[in-house]
Amino acid sequence: MEQVGIVKKVEGNEVVLEVRRVSACGTNCSSCSGSCEVAPHFLTLENKVNAKLGDMVEIKAEAKKILKYTFALYIIPLVFLILGIALGNGFFKGRGYENYELLSFLTGIIGLVISYVVLKILDNNMAKKAEEVLTISRIL
Repeated sequence: MEQVGIVKKVEGNEVVLEVRRVSACGTNCSSCSGSCEVAPHFLTLENKVNAKLGDMVEIKAEAKKILKYTFALYIIPLVFLILGIALGNGFFKGRGYENYELLSFLTGIIGLVISYVVLKILDNNMAKKAEEVLTISRIL
């Protein structure tokens, strides 16, 4: 994955980049007349290429790492939600509750909340590893 950013600030060995997000419909919005406003996103990355204020730089990301993080972000909550519903259904139906479906749904929501706690812990562990997902590859 490659993206272009503009250096907005240089802070020691790091730079703050303004990156324009690509809209969902593509890079050329003139074809749909939707007038989509794509807000910029700001990133702080290590300045390995000695970029200066105002430089345009190429940002690269390893597809394998992006897919790993995306998988965790979407699949872990889904698994916890489904497990919560299934476990709640088995527990409350087995105990003879009349409204076991609603209670199962609420158990699934609790599982979803727990998944976000798990994701936060995983995020903190990945941050400690200082694994670089995005890097500045060159000045354009």
